[in-house]
Amino acid sequence: TLKRDTECNYESGIRRQDGATTPVEVHARRVEFEETDSVQWILRDITERKRNERELITLNYAINQSSDAVFMIDEQLTFVYVNDAACRSLGYSREEFLTMGPSDIDATITYDAAKDIMSKQFAAGSFPRFETQHKTRDGRIFPVEVSSSVVEYDGAKFSLTTVHDITERKQAENAIKEREKHSQSLLR
Repeated sequence: TLKRDTECNYESGIRRQDGATTPVEVHARRVEFEETDSVQWILRDITERKRNERELITLNYAINQSSDAVFMIDEQLTFVYVNDAACRSLGYSREEFLTMGPSDIDATITYDAAKDIMSKQFAAGSFPRFETQHKTRDGRIFPVEVSSSVVEYDGAKFSLTTVHDITERKQAENAIKEREKHSQSLLR
């Protein structure tokens, strides 16, 4: 029961003539109309909002299932999003990452170098794939391959960066080189 001069908001669904249900936001308030106590109902179709919410949840879930680390970096070189793989691979919490930037986790790229890379990326729309080394919270350093592209939203630019741990690939490459070197030494 709605008391006088009160209102309430909630989400519900209404059944259409075709039997389908449409999600709606309901706003109800008690009013006096022609000297009669009444309830004013305002219903707003929220189908689009619900579709967007589902899409966002699905996208977030998918990105967090990636085995590669995913970072979104703003124009001030601060992480604004990191996925679960980034947290696992580097040992930082999501909250910690949101106070950091690329040069905080890269063992070879300085802040100025990161700024230069980002400037070039924002100007071109992407940056060529490159290899570098990341440093974990506990100091372990491992090789990575970085690929990124620019995402523009609401007048702001972001770098959407995917980082792949290439430790196994580098170990395999080194093993091949060692075998080749050994083979060459046997032929001499």
